[in-house]
Parts: sequence; structure tokens; C-alpha cells
Amino acid sequence: MHLLLRVLTIGSICGICAFLPRDAAALTYTEVDSFAAPTNATMMIYSPTMDALVLKNAASAIVAIDIESGEPTTRLANTRFTDMTLSPSGRYVFGADYGGENIGYGTPSSTSYVHRLDLTSMTWDLRTAYIAGNVQAVSDTQVILKSIDQWVTFTNNAWGGGTALVPLNTASGYWGPGYYASVYFGDFRYDIRTGRLLHGNAGLSSQEIQAFRIANNEFVKQEGSGIYGSAQGYGGTVVLATDGSAFYYGALQVDPLDVTHNLHVFPELIRAANGAAGKTGATPERAPAGPASATPDGGAAGDGEEAVGAGGGASADVPDSHVDIECEAPCSRTPVVSGSATIKPMVAMASA
Repeated sequence: MHLLLRVLTIGSICGICAFLPRDAAALTYTEVDSFAAPTNATMMIYSPTMDALVLKNAASAIVAIDIESGEPTTRLANTRFTDMTLSPSGRYVFGADYGGENIGYGTPSSTSYVHRLDLTSMTWDLRTAYIAGNVQAVSDTQVILKSIDQWVTFTNNAWGGGTALVPLNTASGYWGPGYYASVYFGDFRYDIRTGRLLHGNAGLSSQEIQAFRIANNEFVKQEGSGIYGSAQGYGGTVVLATDGSAFYYGALQVDPLDVTHNLHVFPELIRAANGAAGKTGATPERAPAGPASATPDGGAAGDGEEAVGAGGGASADVPDSHVDIECEAPCSRTPVVSGSATIKPMVAMASA
């Protein structure tokens, strides 16, 4: 059953509509257009710069849709699309096409690829990669990749002019070009403003956030929440606010410049956020000084493949600047997916 995308105009108040705020009755929407999504959506990216919506389904396809025309452009994976991200310029979408790993060894079982979509022309390019499980864009021509089997590795890669990505970081030995990060599974977000890479783990009894910095193309480990430390009992999503003001690990909001500093705890998982998310909608609690006493539902960080969710300051389990974003700026047309509004500000939102 395909999603129906609706383009709405919104009245004087901008807000989140997948999980309606208490004053939702005050919001007025007028449908001006609609079209059927060409595939199911487990992940979505919206580029305000290019006025394009990009959907990733559960495995085989990424579909880009021009909002004005509704015309789709489909790209099929060589193996399986596991992640996608928007470049900071808003021009390119990178898709991780995961070839698999030898379990427990951190080595590829078959070839991974990274696909790059140019939203100005809706054309695709392709490079081979060592392991491409998760992807974050540093620029239009540089991406950070992560493995996704148990204890993970990172690679910092230039797009280059050949058929393969060019690793920029120094290889750490056994793991090919990979940097052994000493973090487990989970997901990560790159902040172009600070050059920091923030990782939230999954699959361990100890929920942890770990920060890294990219310096001279190398990964430098920085502070972390610790084993059974300040992030214990949280996780389930990994989100960076579009303005870099907060990092969310499930329901927990932390300082992105010091992930040991907990700021707030929300009643539900945060799935996407701008600078206002976490400050409006549902009221957060002040974060406790120590570890949480109980693990919320979905307490282990997930894989970011839930198309529409609910949360006090956010919705849609996707990279932070992509969909279902609350906005403070005056809003123009806004695509709506499965009844959850994706607010399109008239000013471009920052990318993550």
C-alpha cells in the first residue's frame, strides 16, 4: 500500500503534525496538491534548496521526487540500501549500498557501493567502497562511512574521479582502510560546524554516546558518556538538530559539544529536530544527573528506518534535517506523508 503525499499550505503557526500538539486545533491546513508515492518509505530526505523529496524503501530502491512536478527518479541498489544522507549544500544525496561483512571480523564479505544523486539534474553517479553500512556527508565530495557489524570501523572518503572512493584517513591495520572506533553498532551524525562525529550505540546492555573529531582527515576520539554512564537507559534514535544546538539519543538531549552533559529528557523518542525541537510540543523533564533508572521502549538505538513516528519535539526516524521538522520561520508548501506534516520553511534549513 503506497503512501499518499499531500502538499499543504499552513496557516500562521508552524508545528509538528505526526504527533499533534495540544493546540493542534488552532492549526489550519489547506490541501493544494497530492500524488502517490512510488514506493514505501522507511527513510525520507527533503532538500529545501532543491525542492526535492527523496525516499528510501526497506531494501532495494531510493526514489527522488520533484515536488513541483511530482515526477519520480528511481535508483536500484546493487545489494541493499541501508542508509542515505544529504550533503550540507542540499544538492547531493548519498546512498549507502551495503555489501555485507564477515561477522566478527570487520572485513567486507562482498563489495559495498556509495551512490550519489545530483538533485539539480536528477542524475546518479557511483563509487565502490570498503564497507558502506551508514553514511554521513562532509561535503559534496566527501563522505564518512561506518560498518554495521558489532564493533564498527569508520572511513573518511573523497569522492574522487575514479571508480572507487579514496580513503583519506590513515589505515589502522587489520581493518583495511578502517579506523577502529571501539563503539558498537548504532548510528552516527556529523556536524559540519564543529567537525565532530557523534555516535550512539545499539545492541549492548550499556547505552553509550561517543564523540569523535575529524582533524587533518583523521578520526580523533574525544569524550564519551561512559560504560553504564550518563546515557544509560536511553537510545533508540540518533539525531542532530539542524542548527547543531542539541544531540538526541532516543529521549535524551545532550550538549553536542560535551556529550557527557545531559540537558533534557523527553517523554518519547526524538526522531528529527531543528533548533526549536525539544523546546516546544511535549514538555521535557530536566535530565537526571546520573544514569536513567529505567530503559524506555526501544531503548537500544535503532537503524533509522521508521518512516513516521511520534515525539514531543520531532517525528520520522530519519537524519535530523530531513523530514517532519518543526519550524519557526514562515512556512510555504509542505509535503505530508501518511498524515504527518513535513514543514518546509521559506528559508533553507541547515543540513546535517
